[in-house]
Amino acid sequence: TYGDVQHRVLEDFFSRIKRGEEVSAETLMQLYEKHWRDEGYPDTLQQREYKKRGYEELTEFYERNKDILQAPLALEENFSFEVGGHLVTGRIDRVDALDGDKVEVIDYKTGRPKDQKNADESLQLSIYALAARETFKKEPAVLSFYYLTSNEKVSSVRTEDELEETKGEILKVADSILRREFQPQKGYHCDWCDYKPICPEWNRRGVR
Repeated sequence: TYGDVQHRVLEDFFSRIKRGEEVSAETLMQLYEKHWRDEGYPDTLQQREYKKRGYEELTEFYERNKDILQAPLALEENFSFEVGGHLVTGRIDRVDALDGDKVEVIDYKTGRPKDQKNADESLQLSIYALAARETFKKEPAVLSFYYLTSNEKVSSVRTEDELEETKGEILKVADSILRREFQPQKGYHCDWCDYKPICPEWNRRGVR
């Protein structure tokens, strides 16, 4: 719920900039109140803590970015492109125009900030780079995660070889799906997976 609210607020905020409207810190706070939802939290205390956190993050976001705000090229834009006959679809939070036909692709994150290595190895950002070329016909010069928790942006780039490797990874995953090969991958996501009761990895001795 919290992450969805923050994304909606920033989409609304930058939509107003794109329409040429004047915006301010007050505008951002008004949009936060407009999009806030109380449901989705285990108790009232956590709901209040998250709401306070949102005010703080968005206030800091405006202070850090107020002098460089620009109308984005695209917001919450759906994309689709083919790789080897397989359709890849998704949505990008924000695309900013740079010089020439170059763009910066930005993805907002509301979780714990991660390091440069994570951005450099991110399959998500690599797919966004392909989408920028295939769907928007733009050159993905910069690929960024913007962490609202710390209000820091971690940016990366992709080489031609890396983008070709990404296409290979997409084909590999698509082939596994067609073969119905869904090997369990242990991780933090196991905690809320619906398939735990029948998962051999989860039930194997020593996993928990």
